[in-house]
Amino acid sequence: MTAPKDIGSLPHWDMSTVFPSLESDEFKQAIETFKSQLTELEAYIQDNAINGTAPAPEDPQVLADTLGGYLVLIEQTARTQSTLGSYVSSFVSTDSYNTTAKRIMSELDILGLRSQKVNILAMGWIRSVAQNMELLEQALQLESPARQYAFFVRESAEQSKYQMSETEETLAAELSLSGPRGWAKLHRTLTSQAKAPFTVNGETKELPATMIHNYLSSPDESLRKQSYEAEMKLW
Repeated sequence: MTAPKDIGSLPHWDMSTVFPSLESDEFKQAIETFKSQLTELEAYIQDNAINGTAPAPEDPQVLADTLGGYLVLIEQTARTQSTLGSYVSSFVSTDSYNTTAKRIMSELDILGLRSQKVNILAMGWIRSVAQNMELLEQALQLESPARQYAFFVRESAEQSKYQMSETEETLAAELSLSGPRGWAKLHRTLTSQAKAPFTVNGETKELPATMIHNYLSSPDESLRKQSYEAEMKLW
């Protein structure tokens, strides 16, 4: 087998088009904006009694306005959260030694929990509202922001049937930080930093576990076998 050709420098992501850096004023301001949006969203939820135990509005217009206000706020919050999460993930996923990125990701996870708790309350409320689908459909036909989210609302009403109680859903969300999310982070860190000797074209090098894993798909049977055996020793 011939040695692979030198393809030169590999391409790199240029994330400065989103924020100058993780420690830039622009990024820090975006974090503060996210916090402010969460606070506004939480206040709206409380002020409008959006939860699974409060009675749903009986007037279609009131229902449409309440629902529309929530949907506008949750969309802008979700957009900010998605941008921040994707930006920080681009650093964590390519360099697990970047402690700054990992610290910020943990901070975003905690902020994200607040958003998740709001969603739990909203889903419980939508489930209550959906008990009268005729009223909900009337509200979705009226002139309000809720009208453009009609498909999302109907899907949420359907999915809300399978939601646990608010207490159970909240507990599950809180435990996820140290449970599945915590273990997922640990797994990513270990697999990206673990190394083992691996021989390709007669040359043995210390390769990351992620690169070794890729050889499981090699057309060379000996490399596939070596990859499997190396992973068994690692884990």
